[in-house]
Amino acid sequence: MDFPKLEYLGIVDSEMQDEMTETVLGCRYMDQIHTLDLSCGTLSDKGGALLLEALPAHPNIQKLDAHYHYLSTGMMQRLAALPIETELSEQNKPDNYRGEVWMNAMLTE
Repeated sequence: MDFPKLEYLGIVDSEMQDEMTETVLGCRYMDQIHTLDLSCGTLSDKGGALLLEALPAHPNIQKLDAHYHYLSTGMMQRLAALPIETELSEQNKPDNYRGEVWMNAMLTE
């Protein structure tokens, strides 16, 4: 294993956080980390649903940090009900501009 002491995995501030979530959940480190940090990005209900499906299979995960996100209130409640510590503060709402939906990561131009 490349990183035998890896306990914290953070993929943060991404404008494609749902896609990054899908990739992370399939990585080989999921069975060893204690903290999964997907904060400061554009995590939406699509990524939230992936987390709800995958995290119960990884009892080693003790904390999910997803502060600054675009999750609906219902999805936040479902994630908060998982038997792990969750950080889901800073809920954002997508912007609509000329019929297009825009979500921005925390640190963008």
